[in-house]
Amino acid sequence: MEIRLRLYRKNESVLSLRLPVAFRIAFALMGVVIAAATFAFGNPPPLGIAICALWLVATVYDERWTFDAASGTAVFRFGTLPIALKKTWKIDGIESFGIESFSKGSLSAAKAESDKEEPRRFMRKRYSSLFMMLATGEKVLIETVDAKRLAELEKASIDLASLCNKPRLE
Repeated sequence: MEIRLRLYRKNESVLSLRLPVAFRIAFALMGVVIAAATFAFGNPPPLGIAICALWLVATVYDERWTFDAASGTAVFRFGTLPIALKKTWKIDGIESFGIESFSKGSLSAAKAESDKEEPRRFMRKRYSSLFMMLATGEKVLIETVDAKRLAELEKASIDLASLCNKPRLE
């Protein structure tokens, strides 16, 4: 199951890529069903209790990118909410934003791009990644999606580049 980050605009100077609210609602509802099935018939088995505990952790998982032009920061927050970790970058340290595509399930992604005569390999799948390039030369991956969703990724790349006033790699 692919869970994509959604682009939200808080105000003119803040863009956020985060898990959609529907993710939490769906996981909470499934957790209620699992808990009801586990505890409905008296003494629950230890495995049922463990599954309910893991489901609770999945429900409070957070993954969020926040780009704030006013404060000049880009923040990546990830993990379970009470103890979520975060990494912060200064927007001045970001050189550009870009998108790259690749294939999983093939020996050579470069050959898959260049050789159109090659038959489609079983389980080969195309993906696209949104990244930011830092002034230090480090490439930081923001999001990877199925290549069918490239238009969404391009829109996010354009919005982030314009908010941060940085170029977008083509």
